[in-house]
Amino acid sequence: MTHLKPLQKELLIFIICLLLAGTVIFISYNALQTARDNLSAQQQTLDAAKDRYYLAVEHKALLDKFASRYAELPQKNIIGEENRLSWVDAIETTAERLQLPHLKYRIEKRQPLDAASLKKSFPGIDVFFSSMTLEMQLLHEGDLYRFLDQLKNRANGIFSVERCAIQKNLTVAASVLQSNTSQNFSTVCVLNWYTLQVPVSSKPGLNARRSQ
Repeated sequence: MTHLKPLQKELLIFIICLLLAGTVIFISYNALQTARDNLSAQQQTLDAAKDRYYLAVEHKALLDKFASRYAELPQKNIIGEENRLSWVDAIETTAERLQLPHLKYRIEKRQPLDAASLKKSFPGIDVFFSSMTLEMQLLHEGDLYRFLDQLKNRANGIFSVERCAIQKNLTVAASVLQSNTSQNFSTVCVLNWYTLQVPVSSKPGLNARRSQ
C-alpha cells in the first residue's frame, strides 16, 4: 500500500474530474433534450398556425365565391318577390322563335314548398313555388322538347317540369308530313317556378360588413 500513497492525490483528483465531467455531461444532455422538446413544441405550434392560416384563406375564398354567386340570385329572380312578367316574356319569346302557332298559360298563386329535407339542409330559407299551366299546339312532338330546352336557357329564374301530356290532333292527313296544318299535336304542361326568401341576417357577407 505504501507504494500507492504518492498516487492517492492524483487518483482523488482524477475521480473528482470524472464526477465533474459526468455531471456536466448529464446537465448538458438534459439541456439538449429540453431544447429539442421546446423546438418540437414550437414546430408543432408553427405547423398549427400554418394550418389555421391556410384554412382561413380557403374559407375566405369560398365565402367570396358564394357571396358573388349569391349577389347574382336576386338579378335572376330567384331570391325575393316573383317576377312573373319575366317568366311570361321568356315563354312568349321561346314560342315565337319556334313558331308555335298557339300558346296559352295560366299561373297559380304562389305557395310555400313544404319539404322537410330542404328545411333540414337549409334552415332559415323559405322556398316557394308557383305552378304554371301551359297549353300549346305543335307541328310535331320534338317541338315540345325544343321549347323546354330553350326555355331553360332563356328563362330568368328556376323552374321544373311537373308533368306534360301530349296527344295527336285529329286530321284528315295520313301523316304529319302530309298535313297542311301546323297544329298536329296538343300538349299541356305544368311547370313549377321557384323563389327563395332569405332572412337579412343570413345573407353572405352581411355579418362581415357589420363588424367593420
